[in-house]
Amino acid sequence: MTVLGVIIAPIVEEGTFRTGIMGNTKHPVILGTISTVLFVCAHMISTNQSLISIILNITAYALISAVLCLLYYRTRDWRVNTVFHISWNLLSFVTSAIF
Repeated sequence: MTVLGVIIAPIVEEGTFRTGIMGNTKHPVILGTISTVLFVCAHMISTNQSLISIILNITAYALISAVLCLLYYRTRDWRVNTVFHISWNLLSFVTSAIF
């Protein structure tokens, strides 16, 4: 499960949400917004959450997605995004295991 969440998911997500949707950077704000909304929706699968958890999760996923969209727009390199995304997920995994 760790390999899926830390390595495989970021590769698939960057291929889908950044490269797939934002591959044509002609309209970066529109495409970045679409990418972010879809990214948040993909991560909001759990239905057994309190309202505050839902709001915090939406905010967190929207912020990281916005950063990833900006990174992709600046570099236009899916590899940079994938390494950043893997690093972020690894940091999240390690901190959640510690705390």
